[in-house]
Amino acid sequence: MYIELLLIILLFIVIIYKIIQSKANKIINLQIGNYIVKVEIVDNIESKTLGLMYRNNLPENNGMFFVFNEPIKAYFWNKNTPLALDIAFIDREGIIIEILKLNPFDETIIQSISNKVYYALELNQGWFAKHNITAGMKIYQK
Repeated sequence: MYIELLLIILLFIVIIYKIIQSKANKIINLQIGNYIVKVEIVDNIESKTLGLMYRNNLPENNGMFFVFNEPIKAYFWNKNTPLALDIAFIDREGIIIEILKLNPFDETIIQSISNKVYYALELNQGWFAKHNITAGMKIYQK
């Protein structure tokens, strides 16, 4: 009886782990210039809506990578987000179109200049400037 109970508990733990794992955002590495950043991929409405809200920490060289299914004019804000962020809007070829700032808890909507945004990359504010990453540079998946 004791072993059966342990097996049931173990099975339950495995199932819960699989559910949590399936809900987690996929992680990939991107190369920008000579630098590698680890990013969470957000490609569904729920994860795009939540973004980095309520997070108090974003490790150096980590970020969030938003994937859009078609070219868009992108709109972002920093509602409920205590982090100061930079956001790069990126075209289909992986070229950075522009980089803008998002201030903590700022509900001001910022928008891309282009209506051909396929990706957006959020990193800690100042990361792009610190690493001399500018519009026109290309981002690669590593």
